[in-house]
Amino acid sequence: QPEDLGHLRILEYLQGLHSTGRLPSFVLVADAAETTFAGSPLTRLRACNESSVLVQESWVTLRQTPRDEKSLRTWGASQAVKEAWMDRALLVLGVWGGLGSLVLKLLQASLERIGAAGAKLSGAGGGVAALLADAVRGANPVGK
Repeated sequence: QPEDLGHLRILEYLQGLHSTGRLPSFVLVADAAETTFAGSPLTRLRACNESSVLVQESWVTLRQTPRDEKSLRTWGASQAVKEAWMDRALLVLGVWGGLGSLVLKLLQASLERIGAAGAKLSGAGGGVAALLADAVRGANPVGK
């Protein structure tokens, strides 16, 4: 999917760094075209561990954005569309990060799921953001 090419490039870059033993301790993925930092994210990024990532949230909820809900459902992001998440802030994967090894693992898993979906979802639009949101919501007990 064209929407996923940026994530694929980041994954390839991180895999190259990992294969040479140069994967950074922390990785922050940001959409440079749409992201403005009002301050340094380093303090929050450094607080991430093996089971947590820093993810930007929107000011709207999933229930308020039917297009995003449809995309999540299309890609099988069942954890991200649980009823308990519907009225919580929508995850925006324009800025996200954490431990380098976890970012690499999440990107690999998301792109593997896209590959497994194959042609049946070729017109569904980008899936990486939906599948990353699914992984984040699935790892975070609702209400925490």
